[in-house]
Amino acid sequence: MTSNMRKIRIASFAVVMNLNQTGLGIVRNLSADLSLEIIGFYKELNHAAASRFISRSEKLSLETDESAILEWLIHEGQRSRAKGFIFPTSETEIAFLIRHREALSRYYTLSIPNENIVDKILDKYVFFTVLQEHGFRTPKTILIDSSSSVSKALSGELYPAVLKPAFSGDWKTGRASEYIGPQKAVLVSGSDELSEKYDRLSVLNPRLILQKVVPSEENDTYSFCCYADRDGNVLWGAVTQKLVQYPPGFGTAIVSRVVHAPDIFNLGKMLVKSIGLDGIAEVEIMRESGTGSLYVIEINTRHWQQHVIATRMGMNISLMDYYYRTGNQVKVNEILKNQRPDIRKEVWIDDVGYLIHCIKSRFRTSDCRFSDISFRNAVFSVFSTKDPGPFFRLLKEKGLPRKAAVKPARPDFESPL
Repeated sequence: MTSNMRKIRIASFAVVMNLNQTGLGIVRNLSADLSLEIIGFYKELNHAAASRFISRSEKLSLETDESAILEWLIHEGQRSRAKGFIFPTSETEIAFLIRHREALSRYYTLSIPNENIVDKILDKYVFFTVLQEHGFRTPKTILIDSSSSVSKALSGELYPAVLKPAFSGDWKTGRASEYIGPQKAVLVSGSDELSEKYDRLSVLNPRLILQKVVPSEENDTYSFCCYADRDGNVLWGAVTQKLVQYPPGFGTAIVSRVVHAPDIFNLGKMLVKSIGLDGIAEVEIMRESGTGSLYVIEINTRHWQQHVIATRMGMNISLMDYYYRTGNQVKVNEILKNQRPDIRKEVWIDDVGYLIHCIKSRFRTSDCRFSDISFRNAVFSVFSTKDPGPFFRLLKEKGLPRKAAVKPARPDFESPL
């Protein structure tokens, strides 16, 4: 009896390629399907690996040894009785899966978009040319791939602008953090500054893009988050708004909320359909101050960091992807039927990151945005009453006292003090 149960349990397995906060959310989403064995990779043992829902964790990272990951995946695929499923959490992991698609597809279903479009999306400069071909409004963008090309981007009309990697994975490594920290983009105010910053950042990869800053009001950055079928038809979608980000201006969101924004929803839906994108997607859109014009900034073709907010709305995006790509239409229909169309001010909070932000800003209301956050409808990046291990492990990693960090995580929390 026990032997038969074990065989059933390992009949299907899912691999999460990085046990970061995004990966932790995927693990928790997948735990709703008890038939799945969940395996996670990590570079260094961290808080996410403490999740009680992980069946196995393996010390494997693309930063350290790509060949070891490929060897492990093929070995596990060969010994399994059924196909596995691989979830990437970054563009670097998507690129790995594309490179080894032929070898891995024998043993796994891969959570990656249609091969006809994914290469155009991973390269941000190529992506902007695709958007322009389809008539979407984008910021003026110039490719800089050498010192000589810097001289072609000295026009004052471009500034202020931001420097970004053409491939975002270039700035998401341990080495890159030594140069840029947690920034997604670097502000450039003039030609002299461009030359200096390009020389410094091009060591990571000389292929960068310079993009004119869209003048916008604070918190006028939005994301159209969705799941689309193989023809680019959006099966589920929602709009989120950045409330707090770090570093300010061009950083990563630490607080986002769901908002009702039909114009942004329709633009995102039109974009996904126009380029034929399938699966999970997040389209970043900015509203220009004064004109109200909407600009498409970038697109992610994977789980976005705040994807657990979709689970709060009745859309388990991880299981949706798993069932859709493996052809389980009955389960797909169940998930689509369970989604909630109403908006209840759902909020996603990077709990420890937000706590640290509030402490550094001395709990100033203007910085912490308390009046804009419905803590009763909040979902947290790490804290979970059903899976508390990662949160308390994270407190230990950050050196924070437990009491100070647990208080904001209570579902009925109403005061910053």
